[in-house]
Amino acid sequence: MASAAHRLLLGMAFCCLVLGTTAKLGAQSLAYNTIQPAPKVLKEAVYPFFLPLSYFVQMTRWDWEGGPGVCGPGGCGDPACTNPECRRPCCPCGPEGQFWARADYLVWWTRGTNVPALVTTGSPTDPVPGALDQPNTEILFGERAYNGDARHQYRFQLGYWLGHCRRWAIQGDWLDLGQSSSGFSDASAGNPLLGRPFFDVLRDIEAVQMIAFPGFAEGQVDASVSSGFHSAGASFRRNLICGFADAGTPDGGTTLAAGDVPCGRMDLMAGYRHYALYDAVTVHAHSTLLQGVNGYVAGTQFDIRDSFRSRNEFHGAELGLITQRYHGRWSFEFLAKLAMGSNHQTVAIDGQTVVTVPGQAPSPQGGGLLALDNTNIGTYRRNDFALIPQFNFEIGYQLTTRSRVYVGYDLLLWWHVKRAGNHIDPRVNTSYMPPPAPVGDPLPEFAWRSTDFWAQGFNLGWELRF
Repeated sequence: MASAAHRLLLGMAFCCLVLGTTAKLGAQSLAYNTIQPAPKVLKEAVYPFFLPLSYFVQMTRWDWEGGPGVCGPGGCGDPACTNPECRRPCCPCGPEGQFWARADYLVWWTRGTNVPALVTTGSPTDPVPGALDQPNTEILFGERAYNGDARHQYRFQLGYWLGHCRRWAIQGDWLDLGQSSSGFSDASAGNPLLGRPFFDVLRDIEAVQMIAFPGFAEGQVDASVSSGFHSAGASFRRNLICGFADAGTPDGGTTLAAGDVPCGRMDLMAGYRHYALYDAVTVHAHSTLLQGVNGYVAGTQFDIRDSFRSRNEFHGAELGLITQRYHGRWSFEFLAKLAMGSNHQTVAIDGQTVVTVPGQAPSPQGGGLLALDNTNIGTYRRNDFALIPQFNFEIGYQLTTRSRVYVGYDLLLWWHVKRAGNHIDPRVNTSYMPPPAPVGDPLPEFAWRSTDFWAQGFNLGWELRF
């Protein structure tokens, strides 16, 4: 009983408190509403959501600049910048202008795509002509890295300081290294011979699929390796440190041009980053029999195709530090940033053989040579966590108060990526080749294989501010 009475009293006290507070608020609201017109200070304190839009925008601008009245409408030269009530000073270090645009001409190199031996030639007198372990075999395509040569491409960046004090900014950038390709094509009436090497697991020997051989077959083989890389990002930028040669921090009283006083600043950047790296390796062979063999008559044609493709798609957060130093017309900049996020990896393997017997319709059969049905053909996907650092150093020269040119060097590292060439398995169980009669282990097989990727090079750029 006592407990119930105690709860009842507490409930009544709570109701009284709520009613009293509501009545008090209502009285205050009524009192405020009877003031015609309400003083500006009262309106700012009680009804901030009723302020004019222009005043709200002005307040927002002041907030980005570090506090009310930091710079005022006149920018860093406004007397409000020296007001002791300002919580943070301006940072006028660097060229004038709130908006900047940069365009870079790039000469970059990337780590190439490694592929095994895909096309060979040799001597018909060898025990297994064209096989990799034969004395006269020559590799025509493969057994090295491709597309590691220089790429001449571009990069763009746009940015905007959220206020004249240049303490907060938003920026975005786009980089594209384009697609680089390397190819091989050769045809033979039988001499020289053309072959596609592999390791025959059933016989445990190095073997070859003959495309052209004297008196036996004529044909043509085409092979290509292509790769591409691009990047895009958007981020906020926040000034952390701003200093001058004649003072520890700027007083915010003047707007400094590029050649006034030596100064330096350090900014923090945080935002979103996207990277994409893709590769493709394809081999297409066409062969025509000059004499009957294995149940096929002379004139039978074989079209054999293998395709290996990979794509690494990164999405994640990015943190970085930008350090800048201005001395006269010269400027120096160092950038270090780290992207952290998910790398969506895809590897697609496909192959097909089409047999055309004279007088009959073409007959498609599953699988080629290094891509076979029921072994490695398919599309494989996985997600992996990735860390991608990037470093940049630039030296610039101020042409005018609004225009600057610069030259720099970049280095980007991306660990544990999937490349198409690394997923080519040269081991073949010939019983799975068309027409299949499977015996033994299903080879070639698919297995995730990782490698590291890097991109580096020089940039020549132009920056415009206004």
